[in-house]
Amino acid sequence: LEAAQVAELNFHLEEFSNAVFHKCTSFVKDNLESVLQIFDSEEVGEESSCTLHRLMARTNRPETEQPPPPICDNCKRDPCLHGEMMTENNFVAGVLICHISNPSMTGFRKTIRKMCSSPIFAFSFSRTVSGKRTQFLSNFSSMKYKCVSENE
Repeated sequence: LEAAQVAELNFHLEEFSNAVFHKCTSFVKDNLESVLQIFDSEEVGEESSCTLHRLMARTNRPETEQPPPPICDNCKRDPCLHGEMMTENNFVAGVLICHISNPSMTGFRKTIRKMCSSPIFAFSFSRTVSGKRTQFLSNFSSMKYKCVSENE
């Protein structure tokens, strides 16, 4: 109930609010007995009764009307691939990556395309240092996804 109230109070943060409501409706569906106990303990007209009513109405809506969970802005995956080793199977073009042996190396790397060069699969990436963009070729086993911004 408190999470639904947080979602309502932060309606101006639409993605956040929708994601919290999505979690709340999933909880209601999976824990109906607990929700009924909340109904039993709340008085009609209390501050939380309107929130509870709106939560139940939202839970009753078909799944297609509810927003999907947020996906990562970098890798476009849910769950996010941050910190995961890059492989041929999870390759995503146009995302930020870092080198395994030196993740804090200056500049950034961005995947471009996957290439097959026997006997290993490789990909090309660009790296920008001091405003210059250069393309490199590397194998998958030397890189991992870097989806969290430098400031976090």
